[in-house]
Amino acid sequence: MADTRSASERSAQVGTSSLQVMEQLLQEITGKLPPSPVSSDRSGPSIDDLKKLLEISQAINTTLDLDRILEMVMSYAIELVAAERGFIMLVEDGELELRQSHNLAPEHFGTEGDRFSRTIADRVIETGESIYTSDALEDPRFEARQSIADLHLRSIMGVPLKHDDQVIGLIYLDNSSEGRIFLQSDLYILELLAQQAAIALANTRLLVDVRRLQQYADNIITSTPVALLVLDAMGRVQRHNERAGQLLAAFGAGPDGNESWLDLIDKGSRDAWTALFRSVIESGNAHSWSRHTLAVDGEARTFRVLVSPLRSEDRGIEGLVVTLDDVTDAEQMREELAKAAISIQKAEQIGDVAHEMNNFLTVITNQALIFERTAARGDYSKIEAGVPRIVGSCDKLARLVEALLRPDRMEPRPQTFGLSTITESLQVIIHAERRFDGVEFEFDVAAALPEVRFDPVHLEMIFYNLCKNAAEAMHDADSPERRVTFRAWSEAKTVWVTVEDSGPGLPPDRLRTPWEQSDSTKSGGHGRGLHNTAVFVEKNGASIELLPHTSLGGAGFKIGLPAADA
Repeated sequence: MADTRSASERSAQVGTSSLQVMEQLLQEITGKLPPSPVSSDRSGPSIDDLKKLLEISQAINTTLDLDRILEMVMSYAIELVAAERGFIMLVEDGELELRQSHNLAPEHFGTEGDRFSRTIADRVIETGESIYTSDALEDPRFEARQSIADLHLRSIMGVPLKHDDQVIGLIYLDNSSEGRIFLQSDLYILELLAQQAAIALANTRLLVDVRRLQQYADNIITSTPVALLVLDAMGRVQRHNERAGQLLAAFGAGPDGNESWLDLIDKGSRDAWTALFRSVIESGNAHSWSRHTLAVDGEARTFRVLVSPLRSEDRGIEGLVVTLDDVTDAEQMREELAKAAISIQKAEQIGDVAHEMNNFLTVITNQALIFERTAARGDYSKIEAGVPRIVGSCDKLARLVEALLRPDRMEPRPQTFGLSTITESLQVIIHAERRFDGVEFEFDVAAALPEVRFDPVHLEMIFYNLCKNAAEAMHDADSPERRVTFRAWSEAKTVWVTVEDSGPGLPPDRLRTPWEQSDSTKSGGHGRGLHNTAVFVEKNGASIELLPHTSLGGAGFKIGLPAADA
């Protein structure tokens, strides 16, 4: 309601104690100040001025409209000290902006004639202290300013607007008339006005921030896909967001709401919800379900549920806040991704197994060719020696086929055996296969090596892959010298094996990730040899590393096999 009292009536009701304090402070300041060096037809502020200042303080603090506050402050400042012109500037994003002016057109602010006023403004903002002069023409601080003489300025005041020790702007006033000289007590009155104005401005900015934050929160609550409900202590719906409204409508809630949540949901879920609400109220802590199914429009939907206590001002629990996040689609997608991951894993395993099956098929094929040639010559002695190798390869093929049907069957079947068992079998395969023709193999295996604990089929696959890769790489590179060295020795309960070749070595792009499955660099290759080798090594608890330098100049690998007594 508007205040219809006259100014005199309002002044009469201003607190006497406040006026006495203002008057006392004003007398103390005036008594300490030296007399003004210039004469003036004005006297200092009176008790009426103090009453007016209190009225102004009340007026500017009854509105939260920033422009209206600035307009009133500018008008009151001009009126209180009889200034000819002035302006108010505020700090906005670190920069000074002109917000109000009197007898000073905004479009002319900052022109040549007004540079002095901008200098005053910058100094007040920088120091946070007021600037005052009663005779700018004679003041040594400003005698070098040509604009003082050009504008005929006599008295000037610049007062900071401060809140919580932070300068948020300033009030600037000046006069050019000798009869309207500012007094020191005018500066005091202006500073009191600036204090009240700064409080009003800070409140206005705080309100703007609160409203912006409220709008931001409202936008989040409105736009979130999560259903939010506020229930009272009896479980009745008091408030909800738009998504929750859709959910409530699907449960058959009326447009006015206020139904009990337990009455809306399906009967099969009510006991669980009742227990959940009780646990939150009794413990005072939030409780959640990672997955909970509710029937929505006849369809089973999966929700992530969180129930939190709603506390009153005295920290008592007056209700509950329920959030329901529909994760049905996400759950279905997760299941599909899990199925896809399994399919990819199976496809990769099939490829790995197929690679090793191809190696054993090569052994069988080469052995059969040997049988064919020797049988044509009537020599059956090699057939008798080769049959066990074919049978052994068929047994290994059967194990690989079994791994396709049962992936767990590809897991290691460790046995204790001497390394010579594998190296002798490897040498027989090498001599029988044409891919190794022209390659000189050197086996340097230390005598009396401790037995190793490993899956023999896996170890044979490891050695065969390394030897096959070396032979094919040297063939593709047309290496003039084709050598592979195979050395084994024991140290610290580990049997170490190195396989090196005189080929071109691994390409630069494979040196960082030699064990990853990739496109093969060899003609007719599958890119799985080193990958499978690393898999078999890891599954058997062994180690393998790529040798950066080898004596033959090609690729080199070092394998650490666990000794049986380790």
